[in-house]
Amino acid sequence: MVASLLLAALCVGGCNKAKPEPKAKLPAYAVHTSVSSADLGVPFYPDGQKVLGAGRSSIKDGSGSLSAVLDTADSVETVYQWYRHQLGTPLHTDFLNADGTEPQAKLVKADGASRVEVAIVQMAGRTRIIMTRTQAPRPKPETTGDAKDKKGS
Repeated sequence: MVASLLLAALCVGGCNKAKPEPKAKLPAYAVHTSVSSADLGVPFYPDGQKVLGAGRSSIKDGSGSLSAVLDTADSVETVYQWYRHQLGTPLHTDFLNADGTEPQAKLVKADGASRVEVAIVQMAGRTRIIMTRTQAPRPKPETTGDAKDKKGS
């Protein structure tokens, strides 16, 4: 009896009331998993195998990033030379370290507000290629005031 009264006292005011779920805010970006080489602005490496699913993030202000990850059995230096030819010149960053225990390379081409980066690293006996394209925000249009200001009243 005491247990029943205690339980009833605890439940007064809302044992069976469902708590409202918080409203989810819409994100300022959308994530998609299909990215083509045309989207990235650089071709996929021949015979490169996609891993980790490609990703896309588009943000309302026009900025965003795209990425794709590939693996290949070719060496870091071979992949580097191929992408260096594909990206052309001038390059913002052109780095190759083919010596040592962790060969790696990085190529970056910047063109206005768009930037393409190709990072190449040796991982578990394979070469991983991480391609990323970023886009800076679109500039906001300039406001010039109203027509009265232009006439010079």
